[in-house]
Amino acid sequence: MVHRHGPGEYPRGSMVMRFRNGYKVSVVYGVGMYSEPHRSDTYERVKHPAPSEHLELEPAANVEVAIFDPNEDFILFSDDQQVKGHVSPDELVEILMWVKNLPPFAGTLTKELKP
Repeated sequence: MVHRHGPGEYPRGSMVMRFRNGYKVSVVYGVGMYSEPHRSDTYERVKHPAPSEHLELEPAANVEVAIFDPNEDFILFSDDQQVKGHVSPDELVEILMWVKNLPPFAGTLTKELKP
């Protein structure tokens, strides 16, 4: 999904996937994100977007990822960070599979369950 933006904003792409076990994975890329491309000089500012205008982003070489439990709390990565930046396509698939295979949420996670 590419977000519509107001005047002077930069385009960013994002999606949130909800798994049957209740967990969610957020994937974002674009200007200001821990992804490539991410620099503001990569994109032109949007001057006057039309209400139905969809902005095209170039394909991302890597993305920023966050994982949420069903209570909307972050699942920390092994480095105790809430988001993991510059995630390659292969690593993204590994993260998605890890989340897919988590047992149904029981209210807490142990340190061993961190990706």
